Amino acid sequence: MSSQQTAEFRQDALRVALMGGLRRKQVAADFDVGCIWPWF
Repeated sequence: MSSQQTAEFRQDALRVALMGGLRRKQVAADFDVGCIWPWF
């Protein structure tokens, strides 16, 4: 995955994090990114 994700990619990751009941760290690993915290 490139270092620049699309807005849709970020929205999908945040949706999973917020509605999926998973920790942000797990969502980041699932989406193969280092951290999703800045996207909140």
